[in-house]
Amino acid sequence: MNLDFDNITGQKIQSRLKSKYFELVKNGKANNENWENGVSLVGNKDKNDIHDIFYGRKTIREETLKFELYTNKIRSLLEEPMKQHRIAAAADLWTDDLMKRTYLDFTIFLVNDIDELKHTLLRCKHFDATKTGINIWHEIEQIFQSFNLSFADNIITIDQGSNTIKALSLDDETRYPCLAHRTNTVLETTWENGKNMNVEFKNFCSSVSNLRTYCQQCGGIQFKLPKTLKRTSGTRPWRSYFLILDSLHQSYESLMVLLRERDEQHRLLQIDPQLLYEI
Repeated sequence: MNLDFDNITGQKIQSRLKSKYFELVKNGKANNENWENGVSLVGNKDKNDIHDIFYGRKTIREETLKFELYTNKIRSLLEEPMKQHRIAAAADLWTDDLMKRTYLDFTIFLVNDIDELKHTLLRCKHFDATKTGINIWHEIEQIFQSFNLSFADNIITIDQGSNTIKALSLDDETRYPCLAHRTNTVLETTWENGKNMNVEFKNFCSSVSNLRTYCQQCGGIQFKLPKTLKRTSGTRPWRSYFLILDSLHQSYESLMVLLRERDEQHRLLQIDPQLLYEI
């Protein structure tokens, strides 16, 4: 949209946008930044606020207003617990299994005036920058600033990733290791050591893995099961072990029937259904 900023008034801008709504023409990085952060119409005129120009039911104006109201509500809720040092946070950098995109989420925990533990997710953002400590800290710093959180005054729980540890050390934030990750490490280590110490358990795990691969590759089996056989996840191995075996347990009898039809029932011979149930 071409606008002559020397000869057009704010009222004309509003009228023109109201009649045509808003059409975003993506022709470079600058437009993307404007879309994310609000549009500034700059010439000899002052900047125009996004709330004044994005008219119509098909624009994002109403949604941005709702978002600002919600953000302000969260800020007000955090004020008193922050004064009383009754706030903690958890930050996590994770990658989704399907699209392999990395996200940074930041959750705040607080104890209210009647001693109830509450929590809310303040940010979940696609993190496409290099995963260095300084880049991670810049994102966390923006979250702190946008919600008026005080620096070096809140406990933050993170995993043992060297980049996230480095990020918090840049500003001497108090860091607690994540109990869930610590527990996961204990369970995963025990699981792997169990395979090394017990041949029967090792064969059990190998048979489960081979069966999962067979069902995935041959086709015509997964969609007939009460619950599709789950796959492993490198970021949450213990949870993956449970989900895989739980899905196999729920589909065991159906699998037996389907494999017999294919003369492949031997794939279940080393998978003890009782052990499967107990796990």
